[in-house]
Amino acid sequence: MNDDFSILIIEDHQPLQQTFAQIFKRGGYNSVSCNQDLTALAILSQFPFDLVVLDLHPGSDHDLSLFFKIKKNYPLLPIILLSPNSENEIIPCFEDEKAWMIIRKPFEPGFLLKSIQAIIGASIKRNAQPLIVAC
Repeated sequence: MNDDFSILIIEDHQPLQQTFAQIFKRGGYNSVSCNQDLTALAILSQFPFDLVVLDLHPGSDHDLSLFFKIKKNYPLLPIILLSPNSENEIIPCFEDEKAWMIIRKPFEPGFLLKSIQAIIGASIKRNAQPLIVAC
């Protein structure tokens, strides 16, 4: 179990928040869900998290802005970006900012858990090149 490892899930859709929370719970992780508004930054400022999972939405500049704010305020906090499967111009911006991992949708829940385990196991070094994974 990884009960001492905490994940902040940033997702606007309540059903997806619940799905991610169940996946992480099955993997033995603690998680908290919030929307992609100022709530995410407020929660990060009040509680320590080991990882952020940020679900990106097509055509959303808010996702990009939130990512940059998190990286500015918490530069060593690993972030997994869940990206729409379609190619877009936003991904290179995230890569330049050294997102720890970019996972293209759709993906298997087990793959997401393995990705988190890779971060825990230090398979991905801080400030290393981003790892883009497609299932």
